[in-house]
Amino acid sequence: MVSPTLLRLVQNNFFDFATHPTWSLSTLLSGIPKPMNYVTSKSGDGIFKRKESRGSTDWDTLKRVRDKWKGKLIIKGVMSPDDATKIKVAGADAIQVSNHGGRQLDSATAAINMLPLIRKSVGSDFPLIFDSGIRSGSDIVRALAFGADYTMIGRPVMYAMGADGRKGLRRIVEIIKEEASTTLGLVGLNDINDVTSNIVIDNTLNKVNY
Repeated sequence: MVSPTLLRLVQNNFFDFATHPTWSLSTLLSGIPKPMNYVTSKSGDGIFKRKESRGSTDWDTLKRVRDKWKGKLIIKGVMSPDDATKIKVAGADAIQVSNHGGRQLDSATAAINMLPLIRKSVGSDFPLIFDSGIRSGSDIVRALAFGADYTMIGRPVMYAMGADGRKGLRRIVEIIKEEASTTLGLVGLNDINDVTSNIVIDNTLNKVNY
């Protein structure tokens, strides 16, 4: 007996294939897409070298990507207000403020400290995504107050799924929602869309309340 979930999955896939014939035919003829990181590995062995030098990546690289890619372009790993401004001018659609969870350059400034400075540099309307150090609902509220439009959650989700699979994922989402709701109440709000810098910044003194 075919489960309803599997049946829906098959139906959705069939519809997706039918409405994207070019992709479907090329995949049928050439196989599934392959990450170019592996295909273009200098060694030719098809193994992606994470420690490969990134020294050849510069601002012209961003320009070439923007010229070729007509879809939405989000630049991740931004920790500099000046870089953020350049990225905006280069035509990116959004920036993800991130120090990659502190696992790339462990002596870097905390991403949350750079977030309000980057928000100031790109203006109030440019989309900012934030990650690095999000561990609770209060962290999400704080990031929104410092200028993020969205936040990404990494380790808590992975830990929860590692501990209890699907149930763990559901539970961590519930916990984070509960924490965010509690935090909103403690700062005098009942809608996360009402979060502003006023809950962390004393505008009369122009100081951030860390």
